[in-house]
Amino acid sequence: MGAVDDERGTADLEFDIDFIMEWLGQDDRRFRFRVAPATLTFHEVFGLRIMIDYAEPVAAGVTPFSIDGIYRDPLTHASGGTSFRWRLPLNWPTGEITFQSPGFTQILRREPIVYDGQFLTANQRGG
Repeated sequence: MGAVDDERGTADLEFDIDFIMEWLGQDDRRFRFRVAPATLTFHEVFGLRIMIDYAEPVAAGVTPFSIDGIYRDPLTHASGGTSFRWRLPLNWPTGEITFQSPGFTQILRREPIVYDGQFLTANQRGG
């Protein structure tokens, strides 16, 4: 969690991600990926729910999780204010992260590299 607003009961939620900027099709039907390490920050997060299951169906060690996608639905509050309900289903392990937030920012922390994998090693991320 990032900055906390005690008066509003909200906080920034930060994810350290390997952002796939582009899928690059190869002649042999395989793909390479243009990937950059990034910080994805959702602002004024409220109603956070994290459900991650590293135990079922097969017990696994704790490793970085893989986000399947990012989905949002618009919300209008009784006060007339607007926000979004966000849903981030996980590829691995099984799970989902949901919350409310009016928006996000994403900052690339270094130039993207072209790579065979969809996630970067610690060395490729810059240490």
